[in-house]
Amino acid sequence: PPPPVIRPPVVDVPLHPPAPPPEVPAKPDAQGSVTDRPGGLRLIFAAGSTDMNAAMIDGVKRFAATLLQAPYARAEIDATASGAADDVSTPRRLSLARGLAIRSILIHAGVATTRIYVRAIGVPAPATAKGSDSPNETSPDHVDVTRSDMVASAPPPSPAPSEQRSAP
Repeated sequence: PPPPVIRPPVVDVPLHPPAPPPEVPAKPDAQGSVTDRPGGLRLIFAAGSTDMNAAMIDGVKRFAATLLQAPYARAEIDATASGAADDVSTPRRLSLARGLAIRSILIHAGVATTRIYVRAIGVPAPATAKGSDSPNETSPDHVDVTRSDMVASAPPPSPAPSEQRSAP
């Protein structure tokens, strides 16, 4: 006779969606700014702080709106922080907290968590060339948020041959 087949019992496992991260409150006295860049935006924070003002949060929400229009694109969040050369842990934890706060804003704006990548860099590497568009050009306390299909330092794309060009 054929060997008996013993099937494992069916276990009904309830599936729950992950809990959303907490909302990021706008702090009116938070020192910081947001700058639009060709591939996304840059948020500059006060040294040692993760607080965001309303302008910074609105900038991230505008970025989320552009990201929702491109379902194939992802958000890449590169967070840095200032700190002492002998303590790499504190700046990395601070940059992670900043990156996760921006991730929270993007999630609450409707961007799927699978489309958001956070990199906590900590203290940025020193600039190697003058005039380069390196992260520590302005302040080490910043977060760069870019779309994966954009290159931050590249000029805007030229129109396709089939598109109408404006007369010079």
